[in-house]
Amino acid sequence: MIDLHSQKLLDETTNGKWRQFVHPSKIQKESSMAKKKKGQFDHYKKWTTDEGYTFLAENKEDAKLYLKHMGHTDLGKLKEVTDG
Repeated sequence: MIDLHSQKLLDETTNGKWRQFVHPSKIQKESSMAKKKKGQFDHYKKWTTDEGYTFLAENKEDAKLYLKHMGHTDLGKLKEVTDG
């Protein structure tokens, strides 16, 4: 499979003539790059403490358990970080 970066380089060096020698099924299409795979931690939320400690957890209870497990029980208030 010829990726998008390689296609660009080949186009620049051969003025696109390489495409007549390669079967279209071997050329990566741009739309296949746009698909986002679901990540392992996409459902996790970002949390922070008053002391600036930031981490990921599924929910507030999970965040408290993580801080307790790591020995960070005196870091102040726990807040969910929202983008925006």
